[in-house]
Amino acid sequence: MAHYFLDSSVLVKRYIREAGTARVVELVRGSTRLGVARIAIVEVTATLARRCRGGDLDVRVLAGILGATEDEFGRRFEEQPLTDAILAQSVYMARTHALRAADAIQLASAVYFADQLDDRAEVVFVSSDEELNEAARREALAVLDPALE
Repeated sequence: MAHYFLDSSVLVKRYIREAGTARVVELVRGSTRLGVARIAIVEVTATLARRCRGGDLDVRVLAGILGATEDEFGRRFEEQPLTDAILAQSVYMARTHALRAADAIQLASAVYFADQLDDRAEVVFVSSDEELNEAARREALAVLDPALE
């Protein structure tokens, strides 16, 4: 059975309708193990707040979404810790794949999640960031971009 690691680009689709939202909702409903990076809540909150400031979301709608987000992160997702080892792995990811800092942390967290299962082949990295997806493939993770399905 596949387990999924969701990056922030995909988690935003969980709360705001975008290309791939239906697939993300389906994955979250039907999966038993869903990993996320500890920093994902920060990235998702920042993205939603910026969308509100840009006029894409009403302030009241944003408040409701953020409440749902915090609840779901607390009970549904397996947050991967931001340990010294993951930070060191993130530096390696940034250097090896020329990733942005947050993307390097996302990928290092996904690899940690996969290694806890003892088989990277069991983990599907779910992201709509093609550069990050390519790096995940090079790290021997299966990749799913829900916006392309």
